[in-house]
Amino acid sequence: MENFKFRIHNILIFISLIIFILITNCNQNYLTKVNKQYIECKTSFGKETVIENINSHFPKKITRINSYFLCLPPTCPPSFDCIAQYGEMSLIENKNNEKRVQELLKQKIIYHTNYNDNNNIIINFYSFKNEGFVSEKYNTWFPGKLPIPFFESYDFGLGKKFTKLKNETMEVPIYTIPEDLEIYVIDAKPGSFWKYNCNEPRPNTLKEWKHGYSKGFALSNKRKLIVYWTIIW
Repeated sequence: MENFKFRIHNILIFISLIIFILITNCNQNYLTKVNKQYIECKTSFGKETVIENINSHFPKKITRINSYFLCLPPTCPPSFDCIAQYGEMSLIENKNNEKRVQELLKQKIIYHTNYNDNNNIIINFYSFKNEGFVSEKYNTWFPGKLPIPFFESYDFGLGKKFTKLKNETMEVPIYTIPEDLEIYVIDAKPGSFWKYNCNEPRPNTLKEWKHGYSKGFALSNKRKLIVYWTIIW
């Protein structure tokens, strides 16, 4: 009887090891595929701009399978016609590496705000093309502020709802964001930085920030998340 139990125990250990190896291999294959897309987008994202290393603050590669990576590069000349001369890139990761967090906070930060501040300059690309997102909360200039992304377009894994754009059949997701999201801007400049400027119209409410770029990171201590981001419009 003891020998039988011992054999069953060893068989269970062996099966667990096989499952672990299979999961590990699947995870590695997934990360390899995702990193290929991530590195390609990171290096090519700003090819239509005159800004060097626009995504230099992003990690070299994605190391966790539960990371969320978004890449919406600008679609404009010389690669495309004047379709949508704006874009964004973001990466959401678990904030388990405290050393990495401290490295981020030690770099030059030119602006810091909480996302729930009512006077943030939130760049909402949806409203550039569709009146369904016109709101005083978005694309509005405030003195002493720097532009930040519309973080409700990033999937934090906290739920979402859908809203239908005006004069459109499609619905867009609006994601729930962490309630304690702290935003850090490391670089931002107003103006046109395109190799070819489409002169697309922007809301007059943005004043000098009708065109420009901004990049940085955001932290949520409660959800233990880091968000790297770049926006250009």
